[in-house]
Amino acid sequence: MTAKKSAFPLFALAAILASATAFASIPRSTVPDSQQIAHQTSALGVPTKYTDQVSQETTVTDKDFIGRPLSRKYPDNTFEHFEWEGPRISTYTNRQGQKVTYSYYPDTGKLFQIVGSVVLDEFRYDSAGRVSMMRTPDAEIDIDSYDKEGHPNCAWRDCKFAHTRCATSQG
Repeated sequence: MTAKKSAFPLFALAAILASATAFASIPRSTVPDSQQIAHQTSALGVPTKYTDQVSQETTVTDKDFIGRPLSRKYPDNTFEHFEWEGPRISTYTNRQGQKVTYSYYPDTGKLFQIVGSVVLDEFRYDSAGRVSMMRTPDAEIDIDSYDKEGHPNCAWRDCKFAHTRCATSQG
C-alpha cells in the first residue's frame, strides 16, 4: 500500500513563496523532500511562471495590482487560489480543493494560526516579538529565553511521542 502525499506540508511555504518579494528574491528553493521549486519573474519583479516540486510548469493566470498571484493554472487544468488581506495571505486553496486559512494577531500583524481541517500551526510571541511558542497537531515547542544574538536558550518540547524537558538549542 502506497501512502498518498498531502499537499498540506507546503502550507507555510506557500505563504512565503506567494509574496511578490519572495518571487523576486528567491528564484529557486528546495522543499523538505529535497525537491526544487522555481520562480520566474519579469524585469519588474512580477511573477510570471512557477514550476512546482514535480516539475509541472504553471502560469500565474491572475494577479493582483502589485503582482501577487491570485490563481495558478496547471497543465492538468487544476488551480491553486490565493486570497490576500492587505499585505498578508488570508487563504490558500491547493489543487485538491483543500483550503488553508491564515489568521494574524490584530495588534502586531504576526501570524497566529494556520488552519486547514484542523489547526495546523499556532504561534505565540514574547514582548520583543520573538516566537515563544509554536504548536502543531503533534508537538509543541515553548521557548523561555533568548541569548543576546536572538538564539533560543532553552526550549520545552511536548510531543505525542516523546517528552523532552529543557533541550538546549546550542550544539
